[in-house]
Amino acid sequence: MAHSFFQMSSLEDADLVVLPANCEGIFDPAAQTLAAQLAVQAKQAGKPLLGFFYGDLSHLELPIQCDLLFRNSLYGSTRKSSDFAYPAWSIDFTERYFQGEVPIRQKRSKPVVGFCGFIGNNNLKLYAKRFIYTVNRSLKRKTVPPYFAGQILRRKALSILSESALVDTNFIFRDRMGLFSEGLATREQFRQVFVKNMAESDYIFCCRGYGNYSFRFYEALSSGKIPVFVNTDCVLPYDFEIDWKNTAFGLMRKRSH
Repeated sequence: MAHSFFQMSSLEDADLVVLPANCEGIFDPAAQTLAAQLAVQAKQAGKPLLGFFYGDLSHLELPIQCDLLFRNSLYGSTRKSSDFAYPAWSIDFTERYFQGEVPIRQKRSKPVVGFCGFIGNNNLKLYAKRFIYTVNRSLKRKTVPPYFAGQILRRKALSILSESALVDTNFIFRDRMGLFSEGLATREQFRQVFVKNMAESDYIFCCRGYGNYSFRFYEALSSGKIPVFVNTDCVLPYDFEIDWKNTAFGLMRKRSH
């Protein structure tokens, strides 16, 4: 697929140099050595170095410097001028599940907000982690929320929506992540329920998971649904060009940690 975006050439004739793998791998010592060598060659040739960093850990600081770095997970408050958000790639739901036709729903007196997914379990271990994080934050020992922040926010926001008289809810809560379930049949079953929930809702609740971005956000858009997006200091693609709040969102709530 890369050949449709890039044309391979010698270093001398190139416009830029691309790290040829997910930057997450650079944290491996052997890969880091190779990446550092490539960075030196790019700098010596006067060419900008471009990287793609995807996944839940893609907010991490890299051990090498990229002139342009595209990330899934970013924090607006710590974003560098060289950092750009790019989508968490998913299939086109309208094409795959809805035969190429956006599912149109009749307007109701109250809109239906849907969610089908993992919310985890409230337990003593989770509350202990949250307490430790809160203490560390008050002492300014950490600037980035821990991976379980999304789990806590999901539960709280979904509870608020459930109690609201302004909307009807279509929520299906999971205690495990369906895409990582054992067995192809189980994963497919989870997926079909997820798609059905999407089709039978007007708005789709979207909140970060382990990483500070939402896969469901892009899946909702590809289904013709309006995301109810909880902003956790997120960065969205082309935010310097697209007025996301007035273009795509049903509701945008800014939250601090």
